Amino acid sequence: MTRHRAAYTVDEAAELVGLPRTAIYDAIRRGDLTAKPFGRRLVIPARDLESRLGVDLDGDAEKDGLNQVEIMGRLLDAPEARISRRGLPYCTLKLLVGSPADSDAVEVEVTAYGRRAETASAAVVGQLLRVGAHLARREWQTPEGVRKVSHRIVVDRVRLMRLDAEEPATS
Repeated sequence: MTRHRAAYTVDEAAELVGLPRTAIYDAIRRGDLTAKPFGRRLVIPARDLESRLGVDLDGDAEKDGLNQVEIMGRLLDAPEARISRRGLPYCTLKLLVGSPADSDAVEVEVTAYGRRAETASAAVVGQLLRVGAHLARREWQTPEGVRKVSHRIVVDRVRLMRLDAEEPATS
């Protein structure tokens, strides 16, 4: 049986999203995150943190070995590093999987969050990247009341492969 994380401490949540603890406490005060007292600590339910981030953090992505994506490709454009409205660093990468001369080559867009975003943003155009990821679904409602759904590839691991014999950078 696979066990899944039920909650994160404030420190764990801060480390996970790459923000200082004060930013997590501010989000709790504003009502952007739910926190519950547990003993002498505040804990943030994993599902609440995931829904705010639009990602799956508790391991469901690896449940039963399903929902795993492994990609190796060359970076097509400079990484787009940004900060979300809630203060979470993220980075979007466009990779070419296959040879540019190959008609079967595929352009794939992946998104990295937190520490993985920092690692991914150091990649340069043309660099070979190896990405371990999972598919995530995000649902939201527009201000006009229209329900939207999107799917994306969310990075779990990224390796920036180097042309020399050095060990690749990993996160």
